[in-house]
Amino acid sequence: MAPASAVNKIPLNGNAETTSQRSRAETDRKVVANQAKATESIDPENTTSTQPNETNHEQQGSLRVFPSPQSVVAMESTQPREMATPLTREVEFTILPDGRMVDLVSSRQPSGLGFLVWQNGNIRRASHIEHDGELLVVPKMDPTVMSALRLPTTARSCPEIGELFMVMMNYIEAYVDITTEYSFLIAAFALSTWFADRLSVAPYLSICGPPESGKTTLLRLLHCLCRRAIHASAITAASLYRLAAQVRPTLLIDEADFGTDRTSRDFQRLLRGGNRQGLRVLCNGKAFENFGPKVIASRVPLDDAALVSRNINIVMTPSDRDVPSLDSDAEEKLSDVLQPMLEMFRLQHYVRVVASQDPRFLKFPPRLRDNARALAAAMLGNEELQQRLAGALESQLPCMQFDRFNEPEWTVMLALYGFCHVRKGDCYVRELTDETNRILRENGEPRLYSPKRVGQILNKTLGFPTRRRGEGYRVELTLAIARQIHSQARAMGITRADILPSVTVESGLVGHPCGPCSEFGMMMDHEGERLRTFEEAAAEYKPCTGCGFDHHHQKCPRCSTPRKAEMRNPSGEPTSGA
Repeated sequence: MAPASAVNKIPLNGNAETTSQRSRAETDRKVVANQAKATESIDPENTTSTQPNETNHEQQGSLRVFPSPQSVVAMESTQPREMATPLTREVEFTILPDGRMVDLVSSRQPSGLGFLVWQNGNIRRASHIEHDGELLVVPKMDPTVMSALRLPTTARSCPEIGELFMVMMNYIEAYVDITTEYSFLIAAFALSTWFADRLSVAPYLSICGPPESGKTTLLRLLHCLCRRAIHASAITAASLYRLAAQVRPTLLIDEADFGTDRTSRDFQRLLRGGNRQGLRVLCNGKAFENFGPKVIASRVPLDDAALVSRNINIVMTPSDRDVPSLDSDAEEKLSDVLQPMLEMFRLQHYVRVVASQDPRFLKFPPRLRDNARALAAAMLGNEELQQRLAGALESQLPCMQFDRFNEPEWTVMLALYGFCHVRKGDCYVRELTDETNRILRENGEPRLYSPKRVGQILNKTLGFPTRRRGEGYRVELTLAIARQIHSQARAMGITRADILPSVTVESGLVGHPCGPCSEFGMMMDHEGERLRTFEEAAAEYKPCTGCGFDHHHQKCPRCSTPRKAEMRNPSGEPTSGA
């Protein structure tokens, strides 16, 4: 018989397995009993759900309910669905499929930002929004940028468009000594910033004047009037496009006296590409959008012709008028009045805003015409305001006419257009270069172009191929090429008045008739008035009864004697006194 110690070491396999099975069965029964008791102890009506799938994980943890081995597979199959979280997306403005408008406002949240949700005239605030499997959250921004960004705190009732313009203009003229025409253009610009994301072109505002002329005060006012305005005295190129892509602000750039260094050139290039929607800036493997309205304040005019053509120009001069001070406290109070009102105007009319197609803007050069249509978009078709805008923008024409000579393409096109009316056959590049440089010298431009430079512009920019022949390269002035020159010149804002002496334009004459000029509507002066040919003028000219000077005007340009009624009215029609 074996010792007792040896008996204890013998493995009893059959009995051991039976004992283990009994132990597991007993454990399962206890677990099932605990689950039943836990289920009975939870009151569904008093349970606070913290998850979208209504599962109270906090209560389950406090009861320490453990799953049975039989339920492990079932729980694993449902775990991905229960633990799924919505996709987080940062938004600064959006319209949800159910019609809700979600916009960014200032908030007491730790981030300083929140959402204002507007639908059918009802407003509520939210820190985040869950919709269609997405969690919409406010953008993450640096606190220093947040402190500089102007945002409304809410939205309040606003007046009709005509009264709203008067309110904005009254504030502008109260704090800045400026003409009514300029205050109207500034108000139109400020209102357009609230709908910049609805437009394909965002106008720029250029404020130029010497020290103590009120530029900084006007920028403070615009900080209260514009949408998401940021007032900065200096900004880097990287900050420009990153900030624009994040919150689409209105940038107010103070003391923007650009130099000729590489940094200034890069910054101006970004500004040139920032007024049309859809253009991207590629940096570090990412694409940023630089689109948005901007205000550029400087002491001297901008030297970049392409950038100047994108601006509405405001000239400010020193004044001895006593105007109230716009300090930080006054700026905050003014913002509390204007920002909620303008926010409501945006929410109410956002879907209605489209670029205006008012025919009065057709007389403007292409870029000014684009600016006019964008400024008029926020006027909601108001006839009186659009008419006033067209009149105010006419004052921009002389400045834009002068600045166009900084654009080499425009000057070469003007010289080529002029050659169409004095030259038959071919036009040599050398001769076109001489004419281009003559135009530049007459308009005070110090830079001149070489024949190689003019040839490159003709071939690669304007699309008129040159061919080698005898004395050099030439452009064949066939009838088809002549029509193409007229069409392209008209698209670039060139008219017949641009190639005529000023005394001829002032007299209302255009010279000999030109078929393509008449076809493309180019027989006009810089104000859009039609010019007469010699034949048309000869039929209308009559001697003045006061001094004998032949003219076709209603009043003599020499002695101001009005023409007789019978001369102003065609034969057979009654005079005004009849």
